[in-house]
Amino acid sequence: MIQLRKNNIKVLEMKIGKIIKRTEDTVYIGYNNGSFQKSAIGNCEFEPKIGDIVHIYEYLVVKLEAKNATFTYKPKYKITSIVDGIARIQLNTGNELTIPIRDLNFQPKLNQLVEIYQDADEMIVLRSKEKGINLLLLLSCSLIPIVLTSFMFFFNHKKQDVEAVNTTAEQVSTTSTTANSTTTPSSTTTQDSVTTSEEKLSTQEEQTNARSQKIDEQAILNGDFSTLVGTWRNGLGQEFTFDKNGLVNSGNIEKKSMGSHGTIEFSIRDGISGYGMSIYPAGLIMPGLDTDLTKNRLIAGQAAPTSSEQVFYKVD
Repeated sequence: MIQLRKNNIKVLEMKIGKIIKRTEDTVYIGYNNGSFQKSAIGNCEFEPKIGDIVHIYEYLVVKLEAKNATFTYKPKYKITSIVDGIARIQLNTGNELTIPIRDLNFQPKLNQLVEIYQDADEMIVLRSKEKGINLLLLLSCSLIPIVLTSFMFFFNHKKQDVEAVNTTAEQVSTTSTTANSTTTPSSTTTQDSVTTSEEKLSTQEEQTNARSQKIDEQAILNGDFSTLVGTWRNGLGQEFTFDKNGLVNSGNIEKKSMGSHGTIEFSIRDGISGYGMSIYPAGLIMPGLDTDLTKNRLIAGQAAPTSSEQVFYKVD
């Protein structure tokens, strides 16, 4: 209730209510304390409908604009049972109100909230709009856990799928790595085997070459030149040829001896002149010249060679 005052004199009394019932010539206006009053429809300057929020100025009923239409019903009652056409309503006092369903302007439901308005002679029961709100809230509250549960299930499921995919990828990667690791040693082993075989072959060739190059000093000193048999050539294209008996067409070996540094020395007579010849077995350094130490070498002439081109190597 709102009172308008001017100079402390009450000018107008205003009350806010809600139309809860209408007959042919009367409207019933309920207040939030559960009371109501009747007013002639002629006092309404609008077409009244149940649920309209209104201002009552003495006997004048004015409808509130929607944005200003605020009405809160404080008492709350609940339908506790519906049996044999009778609805039972639990009151705040602990007592129950029984009312025939035919006297209600709505179809009652169990646990439904209702509004009760009364005066000294009459009682009006209305379905509370809060019921709809409560149902909406209840529905929303019920749906939220479901949505959250579904979301969490979906999220966890997707997460598990991702983890499963990641695990599978890791397993595949691990398997691939293991396979690669397994294959790599095999490949390495194969390469090592090839390398070892090549090394063995190279070693065998070297041993064969070494054996073929092995000079038998004692046999040579005894007149057997078999380990020198073949053609020897230098970088200038000059050649000497040996058979098992000695030189071929290059004079006669008249003297054979071992040099002080491991060389084999020959004195050769060729017609009315002669020259000297030295055999350097593989590995023996030839002073002053850059030569291939892995091979047997030969120098010959009446003077010591002055270049590596003058050094003879066996070519066949």
